[in-house]
Amino acid sequence: MSFTLYVHVGSGKAGSSAIQTALLQHANKLAEKKVKYLGLMLENMSGNDAEWKKPYGWPVYVSNSKKYKDELLFQLEEGVAELVTHGYKAAVWSNESLFGQVDLLRDVKALGKKAGFKVKIICYFRNHTSWAISAYKQWGIKHKSYSGPIKPFSEWSKE
Repeated sequence: MSFTLYVHVGSGKAGSSAIQTALLQHANKLAEKKVKYLGLMLENMSGNDAEWKKPYGWPVYVSNSKKYKDELLFQLEEGVAELVTHGYKAAVWSNESLFGQVDLLRDVKALGKKAGFKVKIICYFRNHTSWAISAYKQWGIKHKSYSGPIKPFSEWSKE
């Protein structure tokens, strides 16, 4: 089997949402090239509709990851097999919540090895200064997460 699963993870404020938006907007063009965008929680993959299998199902998944991990891996294995039968060459799973989930990513890599497909993990980082300024613009100004007047960056960043 010549199939590659790209698992995109990224630290906060590293552009993951923009990447996911672009993948979703261009899902049809990707499919023409035999690449499937799986979504945040495999919601774009056929199969069982588990309670965690929705765009923002990560909190459900982590609420009982011991129970759900095997189900997620099974659905991933079955979904990739189905994609291969339909001539797909690759799939992209993009979820910044996977950042730091070393055990799950290790299990996904092991699944690929067992099932005969490649797993490539792509991780985006952002330098801390740039991240802090972006976070301030978002949570300190635009979607202010505190009461009272807007705090200057020097004051906001201390918190």
